[in-house]
Amino acid sequence: MNHQQTIKALAQRSGEQLETCEAVMNAYEKYAEKHLKKARRNNLDEMAATIAWETGLDSRICRNILTQFFDLLAERVARMSLVNRLGGK
Repeated sequence: MNHQQTIKALAQRSGEQLETCEAVMNAYEKYAEKHLKKARRNNLDEMAATIAWETGLDSRICRNILTQFFDLLAERVARMSLVNRLGGK
């Protein structure tokens, strides 16, 4: 799944505009570069607050998009794991 597909999936799942999802994910990438160990689901509230401050978006919107991102990521990892166990590509 490439970047644009990810943004489209997040927009569909979160109910937010593509531009909003793009802004949140761009801010998340910057956050992750600075705070690699903290860029995880268990730090969602702090990330959402930081990203909201940086983007000017409501923290609930940021939290929603980040939640959808981590859910999507978990689904992709689980799918890859299943494919690997079955010996497929």
